[in-house]
Amino acid sequence: MDSSSSSSAAGLGAVDPQLQHFIEVETQKQRFQQLVHQMTELCWVPVA
Repeated sequence: MDSSSSSSAAGLGAVDPQLQHFIEVETQKQRFQQLVHQMTELCWVPVA
């Protein structure tokens, strides 16, 4: 059991390509959502 858990955490080179692609896509989605949130805050700041 130890060898399988350590091999999965060996590094990015050992990661399943489909899993790596999924992580990249989700990271891009997160960055986009963060950008939208920042732009929304910037554009909709209440005027005093």
